[in-house]
Amino acid sequence: MRQKEKGQGSEQDLKPEQQAREEIDKLLSLAGFELRDFKDCTLGDSAPNAARNFAIREFILENGTRADYMLFVKGKAHFVSCG
Repeated sequence: MRQKEKGQGSEQDLKPEQQAREEIDKLLSLAGFELRDFKDCTLGDSAPNAARNFAIREFILENGTRADYMLFVKGKAHFVSCG
């Protein structure tokens, strides 16, 4: 799960969107997805990821649209969530 940003207090201090992301991250993790941030991903190297399920946060689609999450199952894209 993501760590709270500096200066943030308890969960009650989080904005509704941040609370939702925390809950979504928790549920995806429980469902067996490895969570990653788009900025930390190398998408062209799929060989080591072929057998894994992972969710990429803040995924940027080819047309420039920013997706909240892109879900990969066994290395293949299966779902995109745009809020």
